[in-house]
Amino acid sequence: MKILTKPIKTHLKLVVKSYYLEYINEFTRKFEKYFHRDLNFIKFKVVLPAKIERYTLLRSPHADKKARDQFERKTYKRLFIINIEVSQENNVYILYYFLQTLSIIAIGVEFRIIYEISKV
Repeated sequence: MKILTKPIKTHLKLVVKSYYLEYINEFTRKFEKYFHRDLNFIKFKVVLPAKIERYTLLRSPHADKKARDQFERKTYKRLFIINIEVSQENNVYILYYFLQTLSIIAIGVEFRIIYEISKV
């Protein structure tokens, strides 16, 4: 006797960060190519504002207070909201494929995955 399982709606939120705009744009192109074409489940793509951190250092700690160096670091972010509706058995395989592909294409970026499950 086969037990029927109800479909489960899975929400994945993928937050991607990088210090280089080229890396995050390349990741976005590859991500959309792999997942939109193959599985067709990207729901939203949100461009989050860049975080700018500025630092000022004294060149000479002893004499000249006016001699300073200023540095700036920008962090670019993207948010992907992904909806997958699968049975409970296929859920693990889809997530495994998702993480395996992400580890291949995520060069130069840092990503965080937030995983939510809700019954349909």
